[in-house]
Amino acid sequence: MSVKPTVMPISPNDARSAIRVYKQLEADILRLREDIKRKTCNIPAAQRAIAMKQRQLTQIQSYIRQYHIDLDQFDQREAERHRQAIRRQHAIFEDQRRSKVPGKHSLESKRARLDRSIDEIKPPALPPQINLPPVVPSEQAKLRRAAEESMRQARESVAKQRAQLEQQIEMQRRGKQLALEQQERLKSKASQRSESIRQVQNEVKNVIANEAARRRKAAEEKRDAMMKAAHEKELAKQNAQRAAEAKANEEARIRKEKADNLARQKAVREQQAKKEAQHKRAVAEMMKRMDEASKKYYALVKKDHDLRKALEQITNEMQHAKVRNPEVMDDLREHRTRINEQLVMVERQANSIFAEVQRIEKKLGEMQPKQVVDNTAGLRSWHRDVLSSGHGRRQLSQGQRTMIQKTCANLSPDQKSRVADLVARWEQGSDVDLGGEIQNIVAAQTAQKAQALGGAIALQGTARHIKRERSAVAQNNYHRLRMIQHSEDSVKQASQAATEAATNQGEALAGLFPKLRSSVTRMVGN
Repeated sequence: MSVKPTVMPISPNDARSAIRVYKQLEADILRLREDIKRKTCNIPAAQRAIAMKQRQLTQIQSYIRQYHIDLDQFDQREAERHRQAIRRQHAIFEDQRRSKVPGKHSLESKRARLDRSIDEIKPPALPPQINLPPVVPSEQAKLRRAAEESMRQARESVAKQRAQLEQQIEMQRRGKQLALEQQERLKSKASQRSESIRQVQNEVKNVIANEAARRRKAAEEKRDAMMKAAHEKELAKQNAQRAAEAKANEEARIRKEKADNLARQKAVREQQAKKEAQHKRAVAEMMKRMDEASKKYYALVKKDHDLRKALEQITNEMQHAKVRNPEVMDDLREHRTRINEQLVMVERQANSIFAEVQRIEKKLGEMQPKQVVDNTAGLRSWHRDVLSSGHGRRQLSQGQRTMIQKTCANLSPDQKSRVADLVARWEQGSDVDLGGEIQNIVAAQTAQKAQALGGAIALQGTARHIKRERSAVAQNNYHRLRMIQHSEDSVKQASQAATEAATNQGEALAGLFPKLRSSVTRMVGN
């Protein structure tokens, strides 16, 4: 009987763990899907998490199938655990009952809850009263009324006396005041008169002084103007002289420069002509040597050809002579060796001459001007730049780099990394539209911020008061709604433009590689 290869059984704990993980993953996936439906999470991240959990789920499923684990068994165990928990709970209830803890709805609890005796709480007793002689209210009232009356009369008399005193004081004060006012009036009149006299005197003085000063200033200005005119005339004369000298110097310098340039150009031309003549002579000499060598070479080639024909002829004759007249064979053999020797000699000469011709050709090629071929252009050699050391690479200038950093200062980290990737791709020779792409990213971010700001403004409502005697409420609301709508539209347009640009780029590349159409678009999209 053969031994079948079987899987080893696993422990119940492993099976339980597998089932528990399986249930947990299922629950997680359900929860994430709910979150996505409610849009209460980062949706791409949640989708990635779902994909990962599904992969783990397939692994666990294969494990469960391999070891024939029964999922219902887990449910039974759960039910059993639940039953045990309830049993334990009831045991606790039973203990409480035994220990005479009154239940919630027991008579004692109800009595304690519904007891109204709290409403009849009495305040604590006050300390014992002090014994005073008995009071008769009517007598007291009489006494009080008499006291009040006497007090009122006293107050009235005091008030009357005070009023009389104040009247007397007021009369005295008013008399003094009138006398003082009269004195003040006289004083002020006298001071005004003296002040006006002083002012008139001052004005007269000022007029005289001003007139003298004006005359003096006019004379000074006239003198200054004359001196200035003379000075300017002198300056103009000097400037004219200087300008004439400078012009003459400049013309002389220009003439000298022109002459120098002409002489230099002439010398360069002569040198060039000499070089060219020399080059031509050298080339002509080379060509002549090459022609001679070629003639020699072709003569030798012809000789070689003739010798080979002769050799072929002799070989044929030897074939026939073998049969017909063998006595000629020796002569023929001798003849053939001679021809072979000649062939070797001719070949050696031809080889040396051919080498000479090649050498001359190479020299001529070196002497001819070179046509430069750039083999680092185009799609077929994009990989040449990928691993280059960097000295031949494009580089952003420091100013551009600073500008990009300032532009992207407020972007989120993922947008910053996108910008860095764009810059790196541009530096490696890719033809990305750097400015446009960065503008798209920044515009999307700005629109998002504007939308958030609009939302915040919309939430904070309108001011209650009325501006410039008109209600600004309706206008404000209208403009706010327009602003929010516009910002949302611009966000949509920016995102559409970005996707369209990606698609267009993909299709443009796809035209070059029709087989890769879909995959190229996908790569560019990423």
